[in-house]
Amino acid sequence: MNCSGLLVLATALLLAKSTLANDWDSYPVPTDPGPGMEWQLLPISDDFNYETDSAEFHRRWKHGLLQQTGGTIAADDNVSTHRGKLKLLSSPGPVATKIYAGGIYSKEQFEYPVFFEIMVKNNRLPNVSSVKLLNERKHKEVKIYEAIGSDRRGESWNATRLHLAHGLNSPGGFFQPEGPNTWHLHPDGGKWSDSYNRVGIFWRDPWTIEYYVNGELIETASGESMIDPRGLTDGTGLNGIMTLVIVTENKDYRVNEGNIPTEAELLDPEKNAMRIDWIRAYKPVDSNSLGSQ
Repeated sequence: MNCSGLLVLATALLLAKSTLANDWDSYPVPTDPGPGMEWQLLPISDDFNYETDSAEFHRRWKHGLLQQTGGTIAADDNVSTHRGKLKLLSSPGPVATKIYAGGIYSKEQFEYPVFFEIMVKNNRLPNVSSVKLLNERKHKEVKIYEAIGSDRRGESWNATRLHLAHGLNSPGGFFQPEGPNTWHLHPDGGKWSDSYNRVGIFWRDPWTIEYYVNGELIETASGESMIDPRGLTDGTGLNGIMTLVIVTENKDYRVNEGNIPTEAELLDPEKNAMRIDWIRAYKPVDSNSLGSQ
């Protein structure tokens, strides 16, 4: 092969390599999968480098909120991708207390052990934006990311904190952990709407959730006293198959508090969109089985 041919081949190989690269490749998974295990990337992992009407989107996602709230109406048109980022828009609804909002959920379902991480920038609205795992009966929830982006005066406490929690809802009652450990101050004291941040969890087993921000372990919820102190799961903890949900919502409790986005806020392109650069998920698998594939 002559020099020209070698140059063409080398260029083709370089382009193929860059095409296969993922947006998250420069960020190592911040936790170990365990002795004799390796991380296996799951198909839900997505860098959103496509249009939302593409087969690539529909291979992974469905439109909708999955869990409806009184102040939010799902709007497919409020979901889009722009410059390789997922954009969930909020817009004025039919009445002042309701909004139209974008939301998607996964076709694939998951169970522990599994690691999720997202690169996310919140909107600047009094909405609650979240990425979470939700079971079919909607009575077990694992929050990967939950934050309020409002830049209104008097809401700086909310805007600078990330909510680290899970939820249990059964005929016996409701439980969500409370206290200072369930709120994480932004690393530089800023707002979660100021910049993109990596936020993730390792759902290790029914009684252990590890929370990570920008590659650092910041909190671990473990044991019955932290996961299910009221016995609402009959000793099963956070088990079962769950769906991944990405939403921004006008939550009922926020509406009841009077924290409702105004029409001006909802029409402001500097405020009205939650953005996700990428999301990745890994399953720990036996090193030998991974190597044999």
